[in-house]
Amino acid sequence: MKDNSKIPGHAGRLKRYESFRILDNLRIRYYGKLRLAKSPGRSVGNRVVTELNPATEKTRTWMETLDIQGRPTVIHPKYGSKPHYVMDPETGKFTGETF
Repeated sequence: MKDNSKIPGHAGRLKRYESFRILDNLRIRYYGKLRLAKSPGRSVGNRVVTELNPATEKTRTWMETLDIQGRPTVIHPKYGSKPHYVMDPETGKFTGETF
């Protein structure tokens, strides 16, 4: 996917998000600005992530909490009463849920 101008809403998302990345499955992830943690600890902060599937034009959005190396440790879907998904930062694998 070389011509990003043909992606619905891409220009608008570039204004709202800090960066983006095209995944192997051709979905596009937009990364919001990192909001730093208010107190020192395991987390450096969090950011909003939106993933767009250009084939269906559907999106999904979540919050990521990042460790000091920038790896996601907790993922929280934005809509509905869904749990927080805890990740192992070393492997990137799901380790459990919490509310």
